[in-house]
Amino acid sequence: MDNKKKVILIAIIILIILMIIISIIMIFNKKKSTMNQYMYVEEIENKNIQKVDNYSQFFSVSNCITLYYTYIGQKDEGVYQLLDTEYVQENNITNTNVLDKIEKVSSENIYYNAEEMYTQDNKKLKIYYVHGKLKEDMFEEKSVDTYFIVYVDNYNTTFAIYPITQSEYNTCIQNGKEIHIEEIAKNDKNKYTSIIVNDETITTRLLYDYKDKVQNDIEASYEKLEENYRKTKFENIEEYKNYIGNRNIEFSMLSQYLKTKEPDYTQYVCVDQNGNYYIFRETSAMNYTVILDTYTIDLPEFLEKYNTASDQQKVALNIDRFMQAINDKDYKYAYNCLADSFKNNYFKTQAEFESYVKKNFYENSDIKYNEFKTQQDLYTYSVIFTDKKTGEKKNKTFVMQLGEGTKFVLSFNR
Repeated sequence: MDNKKKVILIAIIILIILMIIISIIMIFNKKKSTMNQYMYVEEIENKNIQKVDNYSQFFSVSNCITLYYTYIGQKDEGVYQLLDTEYVQENNITNTNVLDKIEKVSSENIYYNAEEMYTQDNKKLKIYYVHGKLKEDMFEEKSVDTYFIVYVDNYNTTFAIYPITQSEYNTCIQNGKEIHIEEIAKNDKNKYTSIIVNDETITTRLLYDYKDKVQNDIEASYEKLEENYRKTKFENIEEYKNYIGNRNIEFSMLSQYLKTKEPDYTQYVCVDQNGNYYIFRETSAMNYTVILDTYTIDLPEFLEKYNTASDQQKVALNIDRFMQAINDKDYKYAYNCLADSFKNNYFKTQAEFESYVKKNFYENSDIKYNEFKTQQDLYTYSVIFTDKKTGEKKNKTFVMQLGEGTKFVLSFNR
C-alpha cells in the first residue's frame, strides 16, 4: 500500500472515530437534558405545601401584611416598594398610581389578623400563602377576608407582597405556584423582621382570636369547639349562645395558662380573670379547637388522675366537676349529676333545680373538703363553701355513689 492510500485510510478511521465520539456526546447531552427537565418537573410537582407551625414565622409574615395595610391607610406611596414585581407588571402599577390600583382602607388604625397560613419550600425564597381578616379598627365588628402570597428572601432579609383572590388562594394551597424570581432586592421599606414569640403571647393571641369570633361571628366560634365536646355539651347553637351569654368573656383577660405537648397537638389551658376555662388544642399556628370546661368530657389529664385515685379522691374530683358546672351556670350538666330518687323527691324539672341553686348556692364559690365517711357503696363528704365576693361561708354535705368509669350520681342536704 502506497503512502497516499495509507493517508486516506487513516483519515477515514479518524473520521469514523470522531463521528462515534460526537454521537456519544449527543446521546449524553440528550440524556442530561431529559434528566434536568425531569428533575425540574419533579421539583414543581412536589410542592411540599404545609401549614405553618412556627409562630415566629407566622407572626413575622403577618406583620408584613400589617405593614402593607398601614402604608395604605396612611396613603403612603411607599407601599409600592412592598409589592412583588410580577404583580406590579401584571397590573400596570407605578409608584405614582399605586394607591389607585390596590385595595383601599380608610383608617390608619387597621387591625389585621392572620387566620391560616401555608408555606411552600423553594431553593431561593420562602413562599407563604395567607388567609386573614382585616378590620378598619380593632374594636369594629365587621371584618373582611383577605388573601396574600408573601415572598421572603432570608438571604437579603426582604419580603414582597402579592395580593390574590380567594379562588387563587385555594389553588395555591392545593397546587403551589411556580416561582420565577430568585431574590428580592432591598429597598427603604421591605426589610423582613423576624419576631420572637413566647408562650404567653401565643396563648393571649389564641384567647383573643376565639373571643373575637364569639363577639363578631358566633357561628365561627361554635365551629371552633372540639367536635366531641360540642356534640356532648350543646344540642344546638342556641344552647351554645345561652351558655356563652353567662360567661362574661367579652372583656376577659388572660390570668393563668399552662402549655403541654401531646402526641397529636399542643395544648394551652387558659383561665381568665373571671375563672373561665379555655382549653386550646393546636395542630399548627392558629389552627385550633377549643374546650370550655374541664368536666363535660373526660380529658386525658383528668382520666390519668382519676384512674389512680382512691375512692375518697374520686368523690372529691366529682364534687369539683359538679361545682364547676354550678359556677358556670351549666344547670343541664349539674342536674344530670343528681340521683333519680333525689330528683323525684325535690327537683322534678331542671327549672326547679335551677331556681333552687340560684337561691341557695353562691354565684361563684371556693370549696374546702371537711369530713369524709363511707357506708357500703355510698360516700358522704362534708364541704365548706366560701363566696368569692363576700367571703361568706356555708356548709353542705354530699352523698355520692360511684358508677362505672367516671360516672357518678349525688345528692346533698337541702
